[in-house]
Amino acid sequence: MLEVTEMTSVIAMNGQYVSYSGKEVYTSPIDVDEIKALHKGAKSQNVEMAVYTESKIRGTAQNEVMDKHYCYLGEESSDVELYLNEPIYMLLLLLEHGADYFPERFPYFQFVRNTPFSNDVVPKGDSKTQGIAKLLEVMDFEDVPTYAFGDGMNDLEMFEAVDHAIAMGLKKGLRLCGLL
Repeated sequence: MLEVTEMTSVIAMNGQYVSYSGKEVYTSPIDVDEIKALHKGAKSQNVEMAVYTESKIRGTAQNEVMDKHYCYLGEESSDVELYLNEPIYMLLLLLEHGADYFPERFPYFQFVRNTPFSNDVVPKGDSKTQGIAKLLEVMDFEDVPTYAFGDGMNDLEMFEAVDHAIAMGLKKGLRLCGLL
């Protein structure tokens, strides 16, 4: 996709993974012990998670909400606890209800509703805005015009940090899943 757009920089996983011209510029993997604790808490609520490396997305189990979430995004998921073996940059809680259980019990994380079926989960203080700032700082791009493309509530803060914000829709995903 980047080749088609001729974009050279990517701020991904809510700012946890930043690359420029295919090379890592900044990474902020999530602490494995914190992931384990959240996974245990999620299981206690019958909630599954998805974990993201720089190139993979995996679910902790296959269930109806996970299927709905990935259908919404037009992607497939599979069940493997990837976080035990590779750096993880972002998590999702796959849930339609009950998100209020998590923030107070897991203060290491911030939780942002991303789709009707998931909450993005990253360490508190980390964000797409921070990822943008790291790219500009490390690459000495202080005077370069910045653009951001986003499609959800998790993009609002990022839009404030760039010169040009472009909002995109996901209605296609909603129609494909029978939700619209």
